[in-house]
Amino acid sequence: MRRSIVVASMAERFVHGQDNAIELFDDMVRCRPFPSAIDFNKLMGVIVRMNRPDIVISLYQMMEMRRIPFDIYSMSILIKCFCTCEKLPFALSTFGKITKLGSSLTSSRLTLCSTDLSRR
Repeated sequence: MRRSIVVASMAERFVHGQDNAIELFDDMVRCRPFPSAIDFNKLMGVIVRMNRPDIVISLYQMMEMRRIPFDIYSMSILIKCFCTCEKLPFALSTFGKITKLGSSLTSSRLTLCSTDLSRR
């Protein structure tokens, strides 16, 4: 079984606190090759459900510094966290990055992003 599959299933089942989540993130960052963006997104989703968007923002900043690739779902999670933390300029900047990179925005994804942005 691939390491990333094990990591993803661990994120959903065995992370019970923010300390466990950060330890798992550190393990994922040490893996070579890096786990997929999907695996990181699953971990971030667990942390978001703990109501800790500030930690998610910090972890995504670490991912960006280490050049770990993002996907459109990563950006959507990040926008939601910025909106929750009432950091609208950063949310708009991330939304701009999505469009600048030429990611194809489906109508449902665009609606989700605009809904998150309009709540604040």
